[in-house]
Amino acid sequence: MKITIRPTDRLMSILVRRKANGRCEKCERLCEIYEPDGTVTRLWKLEASHYIGRANEATRFDYRNLVALCFLCHQQLGGYTINENGEYDLWMKERLGEKEYKMLKVAAFATDKKRDDVLDMMWLIQECKKIGMNIKEKKPKKEMCCGGKFVKQYCALHMDRKKKSKEKPVDISV
Repeated sequence: MKITIRPTDRLMSILVRRKANGRCEKCERLCEIYEPDGTVTRLWKLEASHYIGRANEATRFDYRNLVALCFLCHQQLGGYTINENGEYDLWMKERLGEKEYKMLKVAAFATDKKRDDVLDMMWLIQECKKIGMNIKEKKPKKEMCCGGKFVKQYCALHMDRKKKSKEKPVDISV
């Protein structure tokens, strides 16, 4: 099953790596240097690793489940195993402590509902602002007409035209 990487996943990856100050949380290798002007110097590949896979929506953006790992540590640790005796499992138990580890496992299998990307993006933007990251929010594109000379709603040729809708009206009465 292929997992789609959403814009929220990309932002969460940046956030996790920034919170780790560009260091691998396992071997503590410096992988990224963050300049005050916002530029990033990459010395080594640093990845945001999901202990319990990204397909699990309940823990997809849970800080307990995400770790900044260099490429080598990520390859070495592997991932979550059912018997919980793999190298990643044992390291996560040590890292989180027994209580937090059990809480993560409960959260992972509590729900299978898809997350709301709009709410997740709003939360992620707030988290980025807390650590001083500058986020450029995308502005909706203006609909242009007449060869791109005018914004459609102000174009004299199109102001009086009504949009033709192909959708049928939906009855929401109960």
